[in-house]
Amino acid sequence: MRVRMTKGQKITQIVHITARWLPALVLIVAAFSLTAFTQKSTAAPYLGCSTTGYIVRDNASHTDIQAIDMVTGAGSSAGQVQNRQLNAIGYNPVDNNFYAWDLQNGVPVRVSSDFSTVTPLTFSGYAGPTANIFSGDVDEDGYYWFFAGTTWYQINLNTTPNPTFIASGTFSGLTGSNGTDWAFMPGTNSLYRAMDEGGIVRIWAFDRTTKAWTHVGDTNISTASDGDIGSVYADPKMNFYMSSHNSGNLFRVDLNDTPPFTAVELDAVAPNSNDGARCALASVTTDFGDAPSGYGTLIDDDGPRHNVVSFDAFNSSAPLMLGKKVDIEEDAFPNADASGDDADHEGISGTPFVDDERGVTHIVATPGTSTPITVPVNVTNTTSQAATLVGWIDLDNDTTFETGERVSANIPAGFVGYQDLTFPAPPAPYSANTFARFRLFAANDSSAAATSSLPTGPAIGGEVEDVLVQVGSYDVGKTANPAEGSTVNSGDIVTYTLTINNTGSTALSNLKIDDDLTDVLDDATVEGTPTVNPVSAGSASVSGNTLEFLGDIGIGGTVTVTYRVKVKAGGTLGNAALNNYVLAAHSTSCDPDVSGGDASVSDPDCQTSHGVNGLSDTGTNILLPVLMATGLMGMSGAVLYLRRKRLY
Repeated sequence: MRVRMTKGQKITQIVHITARWLPALVLIVAAFSLTAFTQKSTAAPYLGCSTTGYIVRDNASHTDIQAIDMVTGAGSSAGQVQNRQLNAIGYNPVDNNFYAWDLQNGVPVRVSSDFSTVTPLTFSGYAGPTANIFSGDVDEDGYYWFFAGTTWYQINLNTTPNPTFIASGTFSGLTGSNGTDWAFMPGTNSLYRAMDEGGIVRIWAFDRTTKAWTHVGDTNISTASDGDIGSVYADPKMNFYMSSHNSGNLFRVDLNDTPPFTAVELDAVAPNSNDGARCALASVTTDFGDAPSGYGTLIDDDGPRHNVVSFDAFNSSAPLMLGKKVDIEEDAFPNADASGDDADHEGISGTPFVDDERGVTHIVATPGTSTPITVPVNVTNTTSQAATLVGWIDLDNDTTFETGERVSANIPAGFVGYQDLTFPAPPAPYSANTFARFRLFAANDSSAAATSSLPTGPAIGGEVEDVLVQVGSYDVGKTANPAEGSTVNSGDIVTYTLTINNTGSTALSNLKIDDDLTDVLDDATVEGTPTVNPVSAGSASVSGNTLEFLGDIGIGGTVTVTYRVKVKAGGTLGNAALNNYVLAAHSTSCDPDVSGGDASVSDPDCQTSHGVNGLSDTGTNILLPVLMATGLMGMSGAVLYLRRKRLY
């Protein structure tokens, strides 16, 4: 029998529990924080380097610094360095500093990564020029390579107290003109340069061992309008970026392609820039869509792509994203059912699979009706600014996301949950599968895609998800053993079964069903691995507080998903109850209702509830006030596991 406590009794119990466990908790949190700090301090320096590119420009007695977003090409001021004219700049991943020549004073310098400190240097053993040095970069081993005229120089930045001159030599095999920068390309042993030649921009590679030039390939960049490449950059995925002195346009080519290379033009930065540098070991964190290519999905078609700002590779997350996870790609993965992003196993975070397409699990439209479609979109915006959620459904099925098919909503700062987008009904009942696109834009994003709510083009921050809109219908039910409504004890096993029936006249593919376990896993733990029957229908797994099913159901087919939980022993942080429900958008029974960011269902067939004997109802976040009072909430998220706030 469950005993209800008065408010005063609960407070007394909280105090007792806090007094008993707080010292141990403090030690655990402290140990966790110390470990996190130690790991961070011993990690390779480049793991934390910026994905941003930088341009330095001489301006009489000072140097202007411009930060470049490598996805959109947008530039913004990053400050000035007074009484210096910096050029031939490169980023050193070994010590997190820039190295350059100060041509105003004729000395090499070390520049801090935030450009706040400039330290003049002496290159031991160097007897070369100190003027007219316009091109330089640093490789992954901490060697600074620069050239003046046709002579190259190599400096070891790792020696103390001064960097040391290693060698120099004369160029051979290079043709063309008007290319005043080079960039080290990780994994290639070469520095890359772009030269004007024959009316086009040609790419060359300088081998660090042989000291010889190799013609890599030509591009479609015209020297008449966009020649004289003054700043170049590289990233670990063999992308080469080039900024034109003439126009200021920034271009990206994928050197993994077969030449001649197609250059993607990004937004223009200021022309007449001098030199560029970035951390070549930092991948540009870009998220793409995966609708079929006819929707303008690939980068060569100016497909939608977002620079995932403040990307957390370890957790595959960001402050502004759709759903609970986001991953990054080098290009889109368009396919027939818009599942290519999820099927991408590359994952920079090192995980073999990142299921990041959970902003919108799926859309199923029932044939024979012209009812507007309301789509609950899972949104995370933990930034300090509002964002804009925009969605399109190709209702006329013409492979174009049109303005009349677009709806949007404001997402306030700090919002984590669901936001409904209601799309107008098409002029005729649904008759064929089509596609939807959803984009989340940051408030401070000045890109054309964000300011004009476009379905294509680059954006700064946020995420894009493409979704198959299927014609059909299905039904979901949920049962439990012991039966729903009964009481269970510590150590008991509760078995849940989801039954999904295809009730329509068309097969359903890539169907995603979520079972919210937020109010189960505070008092229980998952036992074993969820099973799907038939096995060929798909897969199910528990991620965080959600059981996720992904699979295909043929016409008239039925799929069951079964999993088990074990009730914890007494003294847990839960509420002495197991309550969960199925979120199955656009099904006939479990369509979630959204209110204040929370999604819930009212159909009893889609939820179960059990009371738990032997556990005290300790409420929600019982240690939160204590932790805030003791200042522990600032420690690296070490106590996040105490939260019971529902996250989607």
